[in-house]
Amino acid sequence: MDLSQKLPFAVTMTNYIQNKIDTNQENFGWQLPCRVVAVNGAIVTVAFEIDQSNGLTFPQVECAIAESTYVQIPVQVGDFGICIAANARLGGINGLGSGVAPLTTPLNLEGLVYVPISSANWDTLDPNAVVINAPNGAIIRTINGNSIVTISETEISLAFGSTTVTLNSSGVSINGTLTINGTPFLTHEHTGVQSGTSNTGGVV
Repeated sequence: MDLSQKLPFAVTMTNYIQNKIDTNQENFGWQLPCRVVAVNGAIVTVAFEIDQSNGLTFPQVECAIAESTYVQIPVQVGDFGICIAANARLGGINGLGSGVAPLTTPLNLEGLVYVPISSANWDTLDPNAVVINAPNGAIIRTINGNSIVTISETEISLAFGSTTVTLNSSGVSINGTLTINGTPFLTHEHTGVQSGTSNTGGVV
């Protein structure tokens, strides 16, 4: 090799270090936009919303939703979000695998979690209120299921053990003992009122 083909030591070392950095970076998870294509409980399958015309092919990936057992969101097919990567595999805690995660970097499409993302196209109802909406409404309950509030398309119900209050198109139904503290405002008139021991007529 003649001198014209030799690279300065500083350039060689810079190229070597950059190559190592690039190779190492490929082992880490990518944070990519995605779309939900299937839902199975708290697990979703996502397709990545990226341009793959450059020859890179990203398969659909099954991963857990970034949520808690205490607040579970009704993710739907077609929802958009981001997949973020943990520094170790998550199968042992999300039910997609088992065992304790080793301290080794997972492959770049493993260890992913689906995180929903908001959109400027959403309706803004009240920026100072928590808005909960879903195709089937909402359920708020204690872990033991003794106290439940359910809001659906057809009714609103409160339940505490066997005592229930239901509001729907038929009216209000109470199953249990009704106790009123205070004076109820009940004013109405009857037909056929007369003195004596006779009963009044129906409510006007």
